[in-house]
Amino acid sequence: MPWITIILSMAAAMSLTLAGIHFRFWVHRRESLESLLFTVAALAAVATALIEAWLMHAVNPAEYSERFRWLHLPVGIIVIALAWLIPVYLKAGRAWLAGLITAVRGLLVAINFSNPGNATFREISGLRPVTFLGETLAAPIGVDSPWRILAHLSVLLLVAHALDAGLAARRLNTRPRPLLLSAVIAYAAMQSAVFSSLMAKGILPGPFVGLAFTVIVVALSYELSDDMIRSDQLARDLEKSKERMLLAASAADLFLWEWDIARDEVWVVGGGEQDTDSPATVPLTLDRFLESIHPDDRIRMRDSLSRALSGESELRVQYRQLDEGGNERWLSVRGTVIRDARDRPLLLRGASRDITGRKQAELELEARRREL
Repeated sequence: MPWITIILSMAAAMSLTLAGIHFRFWVHRRESLESLLFTVAALAAVATALIEAWLMHAVNPAEYSERFRWLHLPVGIIVIALAWLIPVYLKAGRAWLAGLITAVRGLLVAINFSNPGNATFREISGLRPVTFLGETLAAPIGVDSPWRILAHLSVLLLVAHALDAGLAARRLNTRPRPLLLSAVIAYAAMQSAVFSSLMAKGILPGPFVGLAFTVIVVALSYELSDDMIRSDQLARDLEKSKERMLLAASAADLFLWEWDIARDEVWVVGGGEQDTDSPATVPLTLDRFLESIHPDDRIRMRDSLSRALSGESELRVQYRQLDEGGNERWLSVRGTVIRDARDRPLLLRGASRDITGRKQAELELEARRREL
């Protein structure tokens, strides 16, 4: 029974399944950078496991060397993706360490494809048959490449990066189990380095980094799935809250609105009988919305929006709105900017109240005072 091939195939299938789940989640929530990075790492883990199975069935040294050359590409992608996923997910750590790991691993991949042999072996002179878990596989006999030190350096940096970010996240309390995730990444990275050394000595038929990184993928998926569950629960809670809010808004004769800043869509739900002119199912653009404002009030509205988006203040403004017949009404607006984890504005949500009657009364009172 070819157990190694079966195990590596199962690891690839598991990583591919998890990649599909988290990619779909990222498609629906584009601000979830950790889901995108996880998808990249999981897909690279799939390629790593499959190339390793292909590698260990090589029939001559040249074939083994060429297949090993291609193994460096997905492994490099995994290491770089993990280097950036750690600070993004844990909301802690040092970005310069992630950048340094990216540079070291990128240099290693470039050297790997621009020199004879590969970045692990300068030359493979022969293959030795090794029986491992009931399957006969090819183990390399060769001379180490001097550039192999870069692979070890990137692994050590990744371990240091994971542990440093985990300790920082624990201190800042940004995640519930930061040290567990950091420990899994550090352990799997060190395990891959040990297996790689045993492979270089001809003891193992391959580095088995695909299995090590599958462990990381499963651990990361478990952690990220907590966020997905919380997100789903939050969505349900928000839906219930939205229904209650709409009921209250209708009773208070309020207009609820939301501006999706990235898509430039303004959704409006009216209150009372006036909601027929502002259906929630029809989005407006910001420019269209501003066109409906009295020309004398547009600059003030733009300034208020700018201050709200920059974080200087909440949106609070009174303005006149013109309908298709040219009639004007006064509206009082209050809104709050919703930001992502990197403090970028995502949404502007608020409520508007028709204060035309109050404004007319104020103008009439002011006119009478002037007459007196």
